[in-house]
Amino acid sequence: MKDIYEFLSLASRFAYKDIYLVTNQVLSKNPFTNNFLKYAISGKKTVSHGFVTKISIVVRYYIKSFIRYFFFFCEYLQYEFSGTRFSASDSKKEIIIIDTFFLVDAILQSEKYKDTYLKGLDDLLRKLDKNFVYLLNLPRPRKSFKIYRTIKILKKENVPLITEYQLLTIWDIFRTFVFIIVYPFHVFKFMRCFQTDDRDMKDLLKHALVDTLDTVTFYDYLRYLQGRRLSLLPYEKIKLIGWFENQSLHKCLYRGLREENKKTVIYGAQLFLYSNTALNLIVDEEEASLDVVPDKILTNGSYYIPKGTGLNYVVGPSLRYGKIFTTITRREKQRNILILLPYYDDDIKNILTLIGNADLPAEHLILKSHPATPVTKFTKLIPEGVKINDNDTYLLFEISKIVISSASGVLIEAVSLGIPVISVKNTERFDYNPLPDYGKGIVWDEVTNSEELNTKIYEFLQKWETNYDEIMAISHKYKEMFFSEPTEQNIIKAFDLYDCNN
Repeated sequence: MKDIYEFLSLASRFAYKDIYLVTNQVLSKNPFTNNFLKYAISGKKTVSHGFVTKISIVVRYYIKSFIRYFFFFCEYLQYEFSGTRFSASDSKKEIIIIDTFFLVDAILQSEKYKDTYLKGLDDLLRKLDKNFVYLLNLPRPRKSFKIYRTIKILKKENVPLITEYQLLTIWDIFRTFVFIIVYPFHVFKFMRCFQTDDRDMKDLLKHALVDTLDTVTFYDYLRYLQGRRLSLLPYEKIKLIGWFENQSLHKCLYRGLREENKKTVIYGAQLFLYSNTALNLIVDEEEASLDVVPDKILTNGSYYIPKGTGLNYVVGPSLRYGKIFTTITRREKQRNILILLPYYDDDIKNILTLIGNADLPAEHLILKSHPATPVTKFTKLIPEGVKINDNDTYLLFEISKIVISSASGVLIEAVSLGIPVISVKNTERFDYNPLPDYGKGIVWDEVTNSEELNTKIYEFLQKWETNYDEIMAISHKYKEMFFSEPTEQNIIKAFDLYDCNN
């Protein structure tokens, strides 16, 4: 993993001199958008794409990109009719820009807006009378014809909002059109010019770059153009507080913010739980000089701060995990085995197949689906007798003595409350288990088949009876390692809100 990361770091340092290549998913080290990491770990040899294959991939890229570009125009027209405008105030010395995802379907369903990423930050900013605005950031793929209704709801909710449609000029729209046309040529030029002694890794990188060349990337280029326009807002100070996954969409925005002037201070909030196999989440120190790294990186706990780093890391407030500090589990109420389904379909199928083949007491099995992945898609795989429960996860923690899940930070949450967890490993791809080795075999373990699952369930039920004090001691350590209470003082300190001047 270290060798793979260092190779990609070398490649990105060479590539990121070209803003067009900052939009590339492979070079961003994101393992969920391409097969580079999977193939590199397995040692799989790849076959070069033939000329006809390359042409077909490029043609698909142009078709997909220009269709999305057309819908982008439709979104722009929807915005024009929405009547929503952000007005910059000359009387304010500073503005805080909040960059977070807007979940369109959730907003339309509830007809309300609540930030589920940087929870509570907007309420505190209002309380402190800070001048702030949200930057509209839409998940992909975009659902264009829902954007008008979404913006109208945000307006009704008095959410201060600035959008790319307001920021971008006709010249920016034309530049994006040019970007779509020339982007493949920039990728091919990089493949030809990038030099390294590791021939196998270079061949694998070239294969991944061609394989993903049909990915629509102009949305990230739009983020770069947005950053340039934001940096020109008439304020002495601009502070950006962003949900930070170190993806290309974040890097492009940061490059744009810094290109026109250096007055913007960027806070990258990695206030979530993750595995180190998600290489993009490990911020590359070598990229700091390329203006794609935040000035301050806030982690969810001390565990995530690298040793000997030259970057400005601090422990930030665990905004999404306030309940970890208020939930009290009582041993006498914990009787069930809780199955928490993850986000990815292949992981869900893997878990349900193992449980279906295991010998588990169905009357004590509770299943909760991921909010973004409906369980109805997998009804045929759910064992008979399993109770489906969509209550708040922390309410379910209170009545559970074992948690089964995969590829999710919820494993750490459960352990931190003293609940043993079993992580179901997906052998078809790299392992996204966020748990450290500490406490393995006592509060958590990993399984790959139903026989191992049966064994671990039995072992943990025994430990629950005989080693409960040890389990709780480890859970307290986990809470210290992975979480920081989101008090007002901790939020103010983390984002330097005392230093803001309206």
